[in-house]
Amino acid sequence: DLGRAMTLNNLGNLAQAQGDFAAARDHYLTCSRIFQTHNHTHGAATTLANAGRLARKLGNLAEATALLQESLALKREMQDSRGAAVALIGLADVAASTADRAAAAAHLAEGLRLAQQVGEVKLMLEGLAVWGALCVRTGADPDAGARLLAFVAAHPAVPQEVRDAVEQAGAALPPAVWRAAENWAAGKTLAPLVTDLLAALEADDPAAGGG
Repeated sequence: DLGRAMTLNNLGNLAQAQGDFAAARDHYLTCSRIFQTHNHTHGAATTLANAGRLARKLGNLAEATALLQESLALKREMQDSRGAAVALIGLADVAASTADRAAAAAHLAEGLRLAQQVGEVKLMLEGLAVWGALCVRTGADPDAGARLLAFVAAHPAVPQEVRDAVEQAGAALPPAVWRAAENWAAGKTLAPLVTDLLAALEADDPAAGGG
């Protein structure tokens, strides 16, 4: 059965790469159930997170939240900081998609802190992108949001999926705002931006980051 679970995980990855998110989600959920039956906690938690992030893409926000919270609980039980960060940043993205700033800030502060501790550059970039998009979408501070988005868009380590989402969010901004953001981002580096955003989130600054 574990061999079948591994195969289903690979099929989920393939379906996701091909853009068939619904099929990928189903593969991950079946895979996770098999892992849970065999007490394979790491595999179960990882595939739950994958399914949750896919549910977010499909707009199934309640399901996404439930799956990511289940993954987070397992990752915390395992003391897997990276895995917990994945789930937390996923939960922040779900909250941001509904403009729930308080929940997004709480999840993102914890997730970014863990990603920073384990040196996960891609997760830190994703976290900046989530907050930047939220600032733009809600109008809380579109200039600050644009600066974070422009920085992420230009970073060589950003995953293509995140880059695509960032560029889509940036396209909604006036061209002059985006150009100014790109100019600002050109001289910046990741570590200070993450530290500044964490300080702002933890201070509950409504215009956190990108200052």
